[in-house]
Order: sequence, then structure tokens, then C-alpha cells
Amino acid sequence: MVEAGGARRHRMTLESGDHTLTLFAYRTGPFKTVLFYVLTFLTLGIFRLILHWKQKWDVKVRMVPCTFESAEYIYIVDNHNVTELQPVMRKPNVMIPSANGEMKKSAELRWFVFRKLEYIWIDNTDSEETADESDCCWKTSFDIANQIPCRSLLSVSEGNSGLSSSEISRRLEFYGRNEIVVQLRPIFVTVWYNDEYAYYASLIVVLSLASIVMDVYQIRSQEIR
Repeated sequence: MVEAGGARRHRMTLESGDHTLTLFAYRTGPFKTVLFYVLTFLTLGIFRLILHWKQKWDVKVRMVPCTFESAEYIYIVDNHNVTELQPVMRKPNVMIPSANGEMKKSAELRWFVFRKLEYIWIDNTDSEETADESDCCWKTSFDIANQIPCRSLLSVSEGNSGLSSSEISRRLEFYGRNEIVVQLRPIFVTVWYNDEYAYYASLIVVLSLASIVMDVYQIRSQEIR
């Protein structure tokens, strides 16, 4: 659920799973950027380090409020008053799913990542069906796919033709692969076993497996949301 606001607002509220997020749009200002680098140079990087840990100060020092259609950063406040600053990433000429399930070409794909979820900017002002700016909002790929009517999926299934190779490539470009990537860090347990550190090495293996299981569980929980 998204608060009506559109592309020309600085603030927007949306519900994401169990959380209610308040989003603020910001961009860097030329004067503030110069001031930021000058202070960073004069303090030998200490000023930059302080802003890294104090993101609210970082926003005030480096950025100016703007609309979502021109935002470079999104300042996020959840319902527990936990804040986070995320950059808006861009990719030109990308196919995105439309309301009827078909892939349509978008001049630019804009998104930011918050708690392992990608929030994509949906701009309906370019659509021929509607030009209402109040429909412009941030949505996850799950929310976008959830709006596709079932009949569009049934038509593909009943035709026994499946998706073409080009259609699969377009969807992979937007949704990505349906996989959970777990990064493993090398642990030299074999050396410890050979040096008679069997109990210590076994404990490391058990803790590593437990950590992997928890990572997969948390990632999967976020995907379901």
C-alpha cells in the first residue's frame, strides 16, 4: 500500500511487509558538495568518517530536498524510527512488466535496495493508459508481479508454447535469477584437524553451518515478504 503522492513530492509513505516506511527524496547540491570535500580535506578524513556514522548529518551537510523523479538518494525511516540512506541506481533502456503481464520498454530503470529488497520506481506518466502522477511510486518486484492478472499466465500455459527465448531474457534482466547466493569464507579446518585441534575445528564447522542456515532463512523470509 502506497500513500498517494506522485513523482513531484519529496515525501512518500509505503507499507513493506510488516514495516511502514517513510521515504524522503534528496540529491547532492554543488555548493554543499564542494564544502563537504573541503571539510574532509581539512580534517584529514575525520569529517567524512563522522558523516558515515551519522547519516542524518550527512543528509543535512551534503544534500538538498528534491522530488522523487530527480532523486539521487532515498532517506528511509521505518516504523521503529530506524533510518538508512540508500543511493538510487539507474539503468537505461530496460524492459519492465506492465499491468497485463507483458514486458514493455522503459527509458530508465531506477531502484534502491533496503534490507535486501529492491524497490523499483514505477512511473506511470509515460503510460498511454494513465498519466496520473499519483500512481507513481516505489514497488518491489513481488508487488509488481502480484498485480499481473492470472489470465495472462494461464494463456501461456494453455497454449503449451511457454515463453520465447527473448521473453525469458527480458524477464531475467528485470527479475534476476531465482536463486539464493550464500558467500562462503574459506576456513582452514583441515590444518587444525591435522594439528590435533579437532574439537576447535569441529566447533568452527558447526557454527559456520548454522550461520549459513540462518542466512538462507533470513533471505528466504525477505523474499516471501
